Amino acid sequence: MFWVRERERENAQALMVWCDPSPSMQWRSSESLPTKAERAQLCTLALASAALRGGERAGLLTGPESGRTFGGRQVLPRLAASLLRPPSEEPDFPDMTRVAAKSDLVVISDFLWEESRIDDFLKNCSSRPVRTHLLCILDPAERQMKKSGRIRFEGLEGGVLTLPAMESLGPAYEQAMNTHLAALKQSATARHADCIVHDTSQNPLPALLALHMALGGSR
Repeated sequence: MFWVRERERENAQALMVWCDPSPSMQWRSSESLPTKAERAQLCTLALASAALRGGERAGLLTGPESGRTFGGRQVLPRLAASLLRPPSEEPDFPDMTRVAAKSDLVVISDFLWEESRIDDFLKNCSSRPVRTHLLCILDPAERQMKKSGRIRFEGLEGGVLTLPAMESLGPAYEQAMNTHLAALKQSATARHADCIVHDTSQNPLPALLALHMALGGSR
């Protein structure tokens, strides 16, 4: 496949992926779309497969085998089983002490976090000798508000909010989201990380290609 990372085996390092297990990732705005978690899992397995096919080691930072890396194409089903296991209590951030030095760390989340949390997270990543790559996965309804009328929101992580006249809030919401994403990218750049934004209505291949290029250029 086009995203197989062609590197000399003797120079191979580990690819570690943290796939956000939080409840907000289980959301989708339409039955015709995958949840953010489903798209994140697909991207995680595609990246792991590419690393393994390229002779590298790959591992997850969630689940029962968090922090372990594996080599060989035959381990992909094992990684998939671990990834798809129902989440238990997981930390809000990946455990950076489990990431080997000189590894590539791919963090997949919706990053709908407070700015201070993003800064703390990226600061923690930059304190370790790893290369950090962010894949921000959003539902298209989170990028652009198209609803109208009175809407009641029930958060997957708690909280209820009822808003009237949604159509009047659309431009302000979209501006706020664009500002948030710009700040996320700026914070990533300041901490020597890269950030790719993808929404679940799109084909995942362009996002995977962009990650392939970022990972390939980090050595």
